[in-house]
Amino acid sequence: QIEIERMSHLAPILQAAPLEDIPLIAADLVHPSTLAAAKEAFLFVRDATASQQLWEPQYVVPASNPMVGNAALSVALSLTDTVYLCGLDAGFKKSGKRHVKNSVYDTLEDTSEEAIPTRGNFSGDIYTNSLFSLSRAALEQAIAHYGTGKKVCNLSDGAYIRGAVPTRPENLALSTIDRNGAVWQIKSAFRADGFFRAEGRTYETALRQFCADVIQVLRSRPVTDKTELFEVVDFAYFATMIQRRIEPVTGTLLSGTLWHLLNALFIGLMMVQRDDVSDIYEKAVGVIEEVLGLTTFSGGVSPS
Repeated sequence: QIEIERMSHLAPILQAAPLEDIPLIAADLVHPSTLAAAKEAFLFVRDATASQQLWEPQYVVPASNPMVGNAALSVALSLTDTVYLCGLDAGFKKSGKRHVKNSVYDTLEDTSEEAIPTRGNFSGDIYTNSLFSLSRAALEQAIAHYGTGKKVCNLSDGAYIRGAVPTRPENLALSTIDRNGAVWQIKSAFRADGFFRAEGRTYETALRQFCADVIQVLRSRPVTDKTELFEVVDFAYFATMIQRRIEPVTGTLLSGTLWHLLNALFIGLMMVQRDDVSDIYEKAVGVIEEVLGLTTFSGGVSPS
């Protein structure tokens, strides 16, 4: 059983299943209650997560977003040369359900009206939506990443997945396997002696400086009208993106918070029923300084 979701709602679902002796393979960011629902749990690190940036793991599972199926394919490709995709179709018939039959999501009403025509794995009347299309792109990325020598068979009557061979289930001739031996091999792929760099690191000074730099950008030019507001907020966003590239750790820890504050600043001032927003802008930046624990002084901004 593979899981990647952070929320706590998974635990009761797994308990009701129940997992019994089935091992759980989970992303390191899942809720502790999810891990507690299994007798055995093995963790991996998804790409594009804070864990990857902060702790420099020895191995990161690539193309493991946005859905659990993406993580499952990448985990499988890292462990074996042959993978069969069942129900991981990234598409649907326009009159049919979006979710896999008998899954926990199968009880939900399909309210999405988004239906984009796409190439089908077998049929010609297959549709996708923005999320499924993103998932399919990641599936194709994973297949390409692991390269030649891997065989991926798509058994689903859904969207065509580049790199996966359309395969009718009735045409499969599966060989007998040693299940216990295979499970042991999967378990042995996980390390018990730690996965992240052990040395402790502190980032307080760098985090404070990051905040100070963004405030300095916001105060780098006068903002008297909404055109100037556009320009300075855009410049501040750009500064945070540069910081993420230069210092991935501090960027990962603070960019989301700073983007939220910049977004609130921008939307709030754009709703003001006049073009001159200089007085409100000055007060708003002062509030952001206070939220971030910064104080101004002559010549610039420094941590308080």
